Amino acid sequence: MKRVTSIEQLQKGSKIVRVNGGTLQTLEFIYVHPHNEKYSVFLDENYDGAPKFYNPRLEEEEWYLFNDTVEDWNEIYDMKIAQLQREIEYIEEYRRKYNK
Repeated sequence: MKRVTSIEQLQKGSKIVRVNGGTLQTLEFIYVHPHNEKYSVFLDENYDGAPKFYNPRLEEEEWYLFNDTVEDWNEIYDMKIAQLQREIEYIEEYRRKYNK
């Protein structure tokens, strides 16, 4: 999947995803906010209005263009696995540190 770093990479109907805390977050781009170009309007995975989205988040967080292909889903599963493995490593290190 292609990483999205700028709102200009999106057009109406484009979907973006990220894995956060082992959870998949999916948003559908609608338009840049008409009164403040630093924000955009998105729909969540239930097609409900999501809170306004601060566009510079795209540079700071890892969002990817989502086309709902088998390849996209495989990448998402790989991201979830990697994130959960990092969390397991952190917990194991924490346990080693405090169980001396």
